[in-house]
Parts: sequence; C-alpha cells; structure tokens
Amino acid sequence: MLCAPLNSVYTPPGLGGMYPPTSVAISPDGSYGYAISSKLHAAIANVIIFNTSTGVVSGSVPGTGQSVYVAFSPDGKYAYDAINCENGGCTNGEIEIISTATNTVVGSITSGIYNPWGIAFSPSSPYAYVANDNFPTGNITIINTHTGTVTGTITSGIGVPRGISFSPNGKYAYVVNDNYSFSNPLDLSANVVIIDTSTDRVVGSVTSGIINPMDVAVAPSGAFAYIADCYIVNGNYC
Repeated sequence: MLCAPLNSVYTPPGLGGMYPPTSVAISPDGSYGYAISSKLHAAIANVIIFNTSTGVVSGSVPGTGQSVYVAFSPDGKYAYDAINCENGGCTNGEIEIISTATNTVVGSITSGIYNPWGIAFSPSSPYAYVANDNFPTGNITIINTHTGTVTGTITSGIGVPRGISFSPNGKYAYVVNDNYSFSNPLDLSANVVIIDTSTDRVVGSVTSGIINPMDVAVAPSGAFAYIADCYIVNGNYC
C-alpha cells in the first residue's frame, strides 16, 4: 500500500498473511479495495477486502481457482475476478462476478474465456474487455455486462495479451501483448495495440521500448498511457 501524500510504502494490519498479491482495484467511490491473494501453482485464491482509509482488512471472498486480476464495474455494484488456469487447478478459466453489496460470487462467465488475465470496463458503454492470454496465442473477449454474455472476440493483432485499459472517453482500448518466449527473452514482438472500440479493430501499435509488458493504465486526461514492463531472466518473472 502506497501512502500517496508521503510517497511511502505502508503495510496495513492484516495484509501480512496474504499470499502474493497479483492485482488490486479500488472501488469507484474510493472507500474500499479488493486485492487478489493467490498461491502460485495451487487452486487457492481469495479476494481480500480492505478499507482504504485505515488499510485494515474487513473480509474476503473465497475464490475457486487461480485468481490473477480483479476490476470494478463503473457503478461499483460488481467486480469481475479473472480465474487463470495456466498453473493448474482448473481447465480453461472463467470470469467470476462478485456482488459488492454482499461480497459473494453471484455468477460466472466461461463461454469464450481461455486463461483470462486483464479485465477492463468501458467507461462509455455496457461492455467489459477480457484479455485471454491462452499462450502462445490469445484474444480479447467482449462481454455485455448487462446480460453477462459474450458478444464478440478480437483476434487480429492480438498476441499474448495481459493488461487492458480504456481511454477516458471509451473510444479506444489499449492492450499490452507480452508475447514472451522462454527461448528468446528479448523477443521484441511484444507491443501495445490500440483498439478502436467503435469497430473493435486494432488501429495502431507501439513497439519501441516495449519488452515484456504486463499491464497498462491510461491517465485521466487521456494524454498518456503508462506501461508496466517486466524483464524476465531464465524464465523467472521480475
């Protein structure tokens, strides 16, 4: 946990016993957050709930597999939890739908989901984009959040996608493809692709300076996107 005014790291009470966290999301009203506590190579995962004012853990949502990512819907009523099966414990993975009113899983989406990683909700339409890494080739699944059904898939221009982020106006989605190869750790085919959400087609890409991108965030102004790039040595993640 980062104390923003002081730019210092603070470990709140109750977080010390977590499995290695893989994702954190803050509710739209800023009052609480969800963090993924996931044990690698085992079907043990929880969504930890914490108070953002005090940093104190207030509860958890039991997971059913290898949770790797969590994201809140814009209205804060639901959160999507990505269950990724690359490390065992399940088959293709799924998206769990969590009711934030009860902090319980109220549904799941399995159709069109294959080892999901990043999740992003459009700020301007009732859709969520899910990055299915499904190594060595992946895709983007488009979910209608009103019905919980898959309405489309984007494959062209998509390699091994990890993180997704929308521009503030929802016109574009930015997807990072890490395209990592254990035989070639400096494989420069990794990139960031730009999707026009009106057509769901890739309209551009960025390759310069990109090695193994894992996530992306677009600034509220829309002027900049920030990439979490991970250098991997001998098959070990940084």
